[in-house]
Amino acid sequence: MVRYGDPDGFPVLYFHGYPGSHHEARLAEPVARRGGFALYALDRPGYGASPAHPELTLAGWPAFQENLVKTLGLSHYGVIAVSGGAPYAYAQHHEADSQLVFTLILCGLTPVTGIRDYRRLPLLMRVHAILLRSSPRLVAREADWIAKRIRAEPSWLWRRVYRQADECDRAVLADPEIRSLLEQSWTTAFCGGGQGLVQDLARYLSHWPYSGPPKRRSPLWVFHGRKDRIVPPDRVLDFASGIQGAELRLFENEGHFSLPLRRQDELCGTMSSSLRCGSPGGD
Repeated sequence: MVRYGDPDGFPVLYFHGYPGSHHEARLAEPVARRGGFALYALDRPGYGASPAHPELTLAGWPAFQENLVKTLGLSHYGVIAVSGGAPYAYAQHHEADSQLVFTLILCGLTPVTGIRDYRRLPLLMRVHAILLRSSPRLVAREADWIAKRIRAEPSWLWRRVYRQADECDRAVLADPEIRSLLEQSWTTAFCGGGQGLVQDLARYLSHWPYSGPPKRRSPLWVFHGRKDRIVPPDRVLDFASGIQGAELRLFENEGHFSLPLRRQDELCGTMSSSLRCGSPGGD
């Protein structure tokens, strides 16, 4: 767990992408400082220095997160989830303990519920998803190979991502500072092997256990780019529109990477508006 932004600011848990690590949150540090937010960025189990937790499920994530919040001594907090961090944020929003003030999901993954969804997954994720059901040991070996490859050549994953991205994403991915930070995040994610990737994928592909209206109303914003080629916006529309109280916003000229990086002031303003609307944690 690493804290970025304003050390005295309002606490926000940052859930990184798939794959990723706490370094990813450094991209948001300048705007967090300006907005008065302290970003608590954790490596999910199996990534970076976090020990593996193969028995942890999405249904068990809210209790896991509440223990984390208790350990940190936070009375109230918000959540930002990017891409592969979304399933965990959705889970906690549904359970919504009284300490959770808001949830903001950017370019977030949605459930895989049928063959059409499988076909639209990124190629490497689709291959691993198929193998995970029939040959889990093979997926584990493949993930360890990927981990070794990225540690030896951090640019390998960057090149794969760059090739499939829209032009708006390529514009930000080509920035040397952003590229270097993402490569550092991925290298850190795989410093202990590929187990985080496998466990993340297994949870993502599992049945998402939360349905129906959230148990407590707290703001949920879902922001997505119409040019996102990794998570198609129509899937997000279908899923988020079924969540009671969710506010969905689509950005016409943004993609999977450009949205979190080019719209930071708007995202910060959205979080600040939640705090201005009432006392933290109020119903």
